[in-house]
Amino acid sequence: MTEDKAHTTSTHQPVSWRMTIVSCTGTAAYLWIKQYIFIRPDITLMNKKTKNILLTEIAVPNTHNLAKTITDRQNKNQELANEICAMWKQNAAQVIPIVISPTGVIPKSQPQSLKRLNLHPNTYI
Repeated sequence: MTEDKAHTTSTHQPVSWRMTIVSCTGTAAYLWIKQYIFIRPDITLMNKKTKNILLTEIAVPNTHNLAKTITDRQNKNQELANEICAMWKQNAAQVIPIVISPTGVIPKSQPQSLKRLNLHPNTYI
């Protein structure tokens, strides 16, 4: 027997709980509970010829959080990229963070991210 429940966390990410009865012995039932946090990239691009996927994450953090936001977005979506490669039978999946602060400050890695998307390095200007 399986029961699914969903709610929203304090970070407004949808969370799903799955409760599964593993075994029943007389008056006791052992439950297996697993939490799923659904991660969705902002833009997903798939090249069907080369079987490559680009997961693009767009963020607008405070100026002092640029580097932290880039690593957080890459780490958060790397597991998803690996799952997509296996599930959709793709050759590669890349996480590409696009980060710009509200004051217009961009990280040094921004031109590389734009180049991986085949965009001009000065697209953000």
